[in-house]
Amino acid sequence: MIFVTAMIALMALAAALYIYKGRYASLIGATFPAYLVFTALTTVRPLAGRYAKAASVALMLLCFGVALNGFTWGIITLNSPTRVLDGAPAQMILFLATIALLAAIGDARLLVAGSITGARRIARHLWRMCFGLFVASGSFFLGQMKFLPESLRILPLLLFLGISPLIVLLYWMWRVRLRKRSQGMVLHPAIDRL
Repeated sequence: MIFVTAMIALMALAAALYIYKGRYASLIGATFPAYLVFTALTTVRPLAGRYAKAASVALMLLCFGVALNGFTWGIITLNSPTRVLDGAPAQMILFLATIALLAAIGDARLLVAGSITGARRIARHLWRMCFGLFVASGSFFLGQMKFLPESLRILPLLLFLGISPLIVLLYWMWRVRLRKRSQGMVLHPAIDRL
């Protein structure tokens, strides 16, 4: 809960700074990780109440909007002379837009299914948490490298710190989804979200 709260607070602050500076194209970098960690939380603690389904639909539509925004700015950036927008290369913008589209499709599938259990539920939670952390750590260690003290600008170390959540994600997805092994993990029964 501390991680989710911290990520959402930091992403809200980042979004406010982007709006203040007029860097609207960079909002995907603030909105998407907050969406990922919040929906990861709702995977293990589903929303309850009369507006739960409406909130889930709104989150799915938000993610489709993030994907559309990312593809639009990614293509504009790809066709620009520098191929960089606000410090982000076009390929990274398109990569994040693709992941956002896949997440939105996953939300649509969950809405149709009603709920998920077991390894699929744990996998959904893990990939969203780890990928949200990957976006944040990559943005901090690699995107803000110039703000770190000179003695800490050791590129192999910063690369490792930036992509380590992605490495952890790949390991756990292999363990939980591909090996279908969840021994030793506590699995609570799913609560119907709809």
